[in-house]
Amino acid sequence: MSLLDRLSIMHHTFLHVNATDYFCMKTVSIHQPHYLIWLGLLDKIAKSDLFVLLDNVQYKKRYFQNRTRYSTKTGVKLLSLPVKCKHVQTHKTAIKNISLADDSALKKHLTTLKHRYGKTPGWKLLKDQLYDIYTKDHLNLVSINHDLLNLTLSSYQITTPVINASDLNVSGQKSDLILSILKEVKADHYLSGKGAKSYMEDTLFTEANINVSYQDFIHPTYNQKVNFSFSSACFALEWFFIDPEAAINHFQPIINQRHY
Repeated sequence: MSLLDRLSIMHHTFLHVNATDYFCMKTVSIHQPHYLIWLGLLDKIAKSDLFVLLDNVQYKKRYFQNRTRYSTKTGVKLLSLPVKCKHVQTHKTAIKNISLADDSALKKHLTTLKHRYGKTPGWKLLKDQLYDIYTKDHLNLVSINHDLLNLTLSSYQITTPVINASDLNVSGQKSDLILSILKEVKADHYLSGKGAKSYMEDTLFTEANINVSYQDFIHPTYNQKVNFSFSSACFALEWFFIDPEAAINHFQPIINQRHY
């Protein structure tokens, strides 16, 4: 079966699941919804039995919930979606309630991506799905992020189920919120990013019989087809665009060793 055939099957079968369908999980990871996720977050999802999108926390300005990095011949650039974020700090607006400020921005992003990657083998595999996503009427930022996350996961053949924290009966902030989510989905292992060490209260999780481990991510390198040295932390689909076989093959051992 060709790569195109395999991806076609994945794109038609990968679905964003309902929260109530997954209450017997083992390893769970949690993160805010980002725009075109990077390889570090993809790695964490691939190592999880369930991924929870933390869409019920406050939106953070100038972060990666509405922007991503991509390589160009003149260096790394940011691709940012304009959003309606006035008074978000005052009103503590949740990510799920953030709307796009300019409907035309999505089509501009599609044009930018096509200009940069249009001649790559991976773009040819995903161009129809990308067109559908970027020309769709998205009600909010989370909607476009969901669709691009699903496309990224299915492209890398990662089948980890995804649910929204806002669909769960949870409460609290920081460690208390994370613990509430883990209890709700009956997790016994939480895979956390290293950045959470500054606020994680590990004793709370130990008391709840939930093991905590911190992601040890080593960024892979690939030929970005530019005149600069390799730039890390670009969006994950970039690697797939440039070399889909190598990108998929890198994640297969991670997926096969999901329980660890």
